[in-house]
Amino acid sequence: MAASSDFSSLPDDVLSDRILTLLDRPTLGSLSLVSRRLHSLVISSPTPWSIICSLTCPSTLSPLLLPVLPSFPNNPYLSFFLHSYPLRASSFDPSHFASPYLPSRLTSAVDVRHRGEVIFSGVAETDTSTAWFACSPFAIHFMGPGEIFHTPLPELLDANTTDELTLSWILVVPEGRRAANLSSHNVFDT
Repeated sequence: MAASSDFSSLPDDVLSDRILTLLDRPTLGSLSLVSRRLHSLVISSPTPWSIICSLTCPSTLSPLLLPVLPSFPNNPYLSFFLHSYPLRASSFDPSHFASPYLPSRLTSAVDVRHRGEVIFSGVAETDTSTAWFACSPFAIHFMGPGEIFHTPLPELLDANTTDELTLSWILVVPEGRRAANLSSHNVFDT
């Protein structure tokens, strides 16, 4: 008897590890609507979502953020992605951060792109228990005094290149397993 050669005969691990990892997020979303089996695979497979997170937000590969991601519920990368993307005008939902207490730290994952290429990727932790945090304007420090950041951009940005810079900023509350997208479409948006 000949073996079945249709799509439904593929084992789950082959679909999950070999096929889903090649798909982008809209295709994964569409595929999840095809059948219960595919829906289950799309939402339970961590590998395609970890790839999408690292491509969308390269700072998720930072040693400061990698230990936080597994604390998100169910499929951690999918959960993080759903909290953080897609960027919409209403993507920041203050209720995500509603809590009777102030978290002890906030983690910011920031990626700056020029013409789609990452020119800066960094993660910074902010200690919210300090007096400085309580009475200062909100500021995040990615580099210490004397540190220099080199970028492939021309030294002087003219008006023609500033509209080609985009910012991705994901604010994470590790204790509450929450994330919100605070990104702008353009670094110079006002």
